[in-house]
Formats: sequence, structure tokens, C-alpha cells
Amino acid sequence: MENRRVPTINESNLIYLVLGILLLTLGSVVQQINLNIGLIITEYLLVLLPVILFLRYKNYSIREVLRLNFINFNQAVFVFFIILFSYPIAVFLNFIVSTILSNFTNATNTGVPIPLSLNEFLISLFVIGVTPGICEEVLFRGMMLNSYEKLGKNKAIIITAILFGLFHFNLFNLIGPMFLGIILGIVYFKTNSIIASMWGHFINNSLALTIGYFAMQRVGELEDIVVNNPEINQYQEIKVTIIVLFIISTISALMLRTLIVHFPEKKDKIDNIDIDEQIEYEIEESTEVIEKINWAPVGIVILIFIFVNAMFFITL
Repeated sequence: MENRRVPTINESNLIYLVLGILLLTLGSVVQQINLNIGLIITEYLLVLLPVILFLRYKNYSIREVLRLNFINFNQAVFVFFIILFSYPIAVFLNFIVSTILSNFTNATNTGVPIPLSLNEFLISLFVIGVTPGICEEVLFRGMMLNSYEKLGKNKAIIITAILFGLFHFNLFNLIGPMFLGIILGIVYFKTNSIIASMWGHFINNSLALTIGYFAMQRVGELEDIVVNNPEINQYQEIKVTIIVLFIISTISALMLRTLIVHFPEKKDKIDNIDIDEQIEYEIEESTEVIEKINWAPVGIVILIFIFVNAMFFITL
């Protein structure tokens, strides 16, 4: 049992709690001083580094835990289009939540910072695209998804997707990340590689940045449309937006299902482990399933999430 290839669920849950606290404390402080530098510090020093140090300290194989396997060109293309068609669905889900919450508060979901210039856009691609794609994937699809896999792949994907959404500590931006977490989990298992989920995470964040960037270039035109059409009230605008997003999301869902069903999986190798090693690993994991799972760390994070968002609403 001392040579397990992946951390236990309890170990992952504890790391999840500690990193969540670090994110809300030290991470918030450094981000308030300077957003870009603060995000880099938060992701690399408060999320990625502790996970790597923990795996090294416990003598887990980083390569096996994270499944650092290459993906081929076809898989990379499929992941790109899977995320492309997943994005409208995530936007639609977040919009529905935001619309409901707007009845109780004047706050809105700020989302990712929108770059105003080409230079800011390129910097943001690294800070908001590349960085979370690496650091957050190592934590969630790398360590945590592998830990939870002993409960079954479907359960592991759903549970870690929920934890991924909660980790944003933003009620306005909860359902979208959860949905993205499910898609990234599917991609991760389809390719048997964290590189695929990193690529998908990068595409998702970069897509949001790109849309926001080009939308800001047309902000004047959008304002003119609103000014010149005063008969369009807020409720009509929300209704039209919901209808349009629903249609786009429905089409996207159909395309997404097709892409996932026909995804080019690797079936010749399992983490580059030979058959005897894999059988021994599976026996070892089946023994771990009977271990009692300590859900306290996850429960604490949920309570923190509720408290943070409740205070946000109260202060408004």
C-alpha cells in the first residue's frame, strides 16, 4: 500500500482545502496589488507548486499521477472543437444563473478581465490562458481526478467537476466551470493524458478572452444600437438573449456529442504500464475503495464558498 501510484481521496481532499484557503487569503492579497502578477503567483506558487511538492514528498510518480502522455494531432484537433462547442453551453448556463441572481442583487459576473489593447491581449493569453491551463489541470484533472477514479470514472468526473466549480468561489461563475470540468474530465480519460485537458482549458480561456477583446473593439457600435432602439427594454433583451443562446447551445450540444462519440482514443497502451503492473495496480486500488473517505475538507470548502458569496450579497 505504500507504493500506490496515485494519492488517496483523503489526501487530495486535504490538499484541495489547503489550496482553497491559500487562494482566498494570500491569492486575493497579491491579486489586489497587481492582477496579472498576482494571478501568476497564485497559480504557480499557491496551486501548482504545493501539488508537485506533495507528490514528490510522498514519492508518487509525477508522470504516472498526472498521466503526462503525448497526444496526437487528431486528438488535439478534436479537443479544440469539443471546447469550441462546449463554450456556448457554458456561457448559456452562466447566463441563466446570472439572470436569476440579478433578481436578488445588482452585482454581475465580471468574468475574466477584458484586454483593451493587443499588448494586453497577448499578456492575458499567458496569464489567463496558459497559466490556469497548466496549474489548475495539475490539481484537478491530474491529482484529484486520479484519486477519485477508484470510485469509477463517471463519479470521478462529476465530483471533481463540482469541486472545480466551487474552487472559483463565485456563485455567478459556478455552473459554467462545472460543465467545463466535466468536458475536460472526459477529454482527459479519452486521451489518457493531462496534456489534452491542459490544451482544452487553454482553448476555453483563450476563447473567452478573444471574444471579449473583439467585442470591446465594437463597444461603440453596441452602444449606438442600444441608444437608437430605446423601445427594446431590459426584459426583452434578456428574453432574446436566452432564446439565441438556447438555440446555439442546442446545436452545440449535438455537435459536442458527435465529437465525443467519435473521439480518436488510444487503446493500445494504458499509461505505458505493462499488463502485470496494471493488474497489481487495479487490485491495490480495489482495496483502497473500502477505506473510509473523509469528506470534511470538501464540506469546509463548501461552507467557505457559501460564506464568501453570502457576504458578497450582504455587502451589496
